[in-house]
Amino acid sequence: MKYFIYVSLLGLISSSIFLSSDNYKKEEQNNSKIVLQLDDYICSEGQWVYLHGCKSWISGNEVAIFDSAYIEKGQHSVELQAYLPMAESLFVLFSKNGPCQLEVGMEPDSCVIMNIEEEDGENYCSKKALQGELNNFMHKAIEGKKLYRDKLKEFTSKGEQDSIVKLQKDRFNSLSSLIRTYKHPCAVYNLCIYLRTDFPQEGKKMFDEAAERFPQYVSLQESAKKKEPLPGTSYAQKANERIQYMMDEKYQIPLLDTSIGENISLSFPDNKGYKVSPTSDNSKYVFIDFWASWCKPCRKEIPIIKQVAKQYKKELYIYAVSIDTDHQAWQNAIKEDSTFSFQHVIGTFPNGKKTKLLSRLNIKAIPANFLIDKDQRIVAKNLRGERLAQVLDSLIQK
Repeated sequence: MKYFIYVSLLGLISSSIFLSSDNYKKEEQNNSKIVLQLDDYICSEGQWVYLHGCKSWISGNEVAIFDSAYIEKGQHSVELQAYLPMAESLFVLFSKNGPCQLEVGMEPDSCVIMNIEEEDGENYCSKKALQGELNNFMHKAIEGKKLYRDKLKEFTSKGEQDSIVKLQKDRFNSLSSLIRTYKHPCAVYNLCIYLRTDFPQEGKKMFDEAAERFPQYVSLQESAKKKEPLPGTSYAQKANERIQYMMDEKYQIPLLDTSIGENISLSFPDNKGYKVSPTSDNSKYVFIDFWASWCKPCRKEIPIIKQVAKQYKKELYIYAVSIDTDHQAWQNAIKEDSTFSFQHVIGTFPNGKKTKLLSRLNIKAIPANFLIDKDQRIVAKNLRGERLAQVLDSLIQK
């Protein structure tokens, strides 16, 4: 019954898309496309992919699903199209594996080509395209925003007031210049939001300037309060409901059962990107330790774990899962703690995003750990201090 409902829903979604497409096919045929090249993870199972966003030349509330396609298992490329009378910032949504909100800058009569990989995560994503000038400009702007805020946080923590003043001045001048000169209103709209967030007092003035430059971009006029926002049409309301439903479904990641007695199958990448499972041919038990370089209680446990591993070297194998977002900090901590004998893996990608498996484990706080046997069955949890040695003693003596 659940499968039937899901298929029926997809049919409704598709009908909504076609209705919306018919509505704007009267204006002109599709003239912009994005080609997504998918890695093995993304196409490891069949799924739907959608291209959606706002028709900002009508209103910021005119949501639309521009196109959809079904990706077969093992299909490494998919193409989506949209009619765009002007450049626009759209989003790609993968129903199963891949980003829920992949932001893409698309121009009329253009083709964006982009690689989609497991490390792009399951939530919001902006990335550089192999082809797509507007997309890459917008991606660079997003990266610039992150860099500015990281630097501001760093200088603030150090109390470097002169550096803060210079950083803010450079940031304001850079954003202002781009807002006044860049050619596409969708990108200018985003830049105005960044400036208004970082410099609230000056932000309204720049929004007004941008609205005067681009009177045809209705979303910008509405945000600058030059026009009253129009309510979405019935097509827009249906599209918005479908998108919201799919996003809610996507965010409901099924959690793994980590109760004592349950079997657990894990596989995380090591520092070279090769996935490694917590198995050992020689050891009776594997200690799976979740930690991070910045976690003081985790680091405090390491000498104890090392001592227990030495004491039970024939019976125990250490599988250390870092949740560091900074991979260099992870490697530095391994050197500092001299834990080269552990099997080190990491639960985040190089870009700092969590792997889907780490999310499914639902680790709320660290240090956290599981002790599993040769059959991958959890026999104990959250063993800290002397408790690890005590539990191993009781198990081995049975």
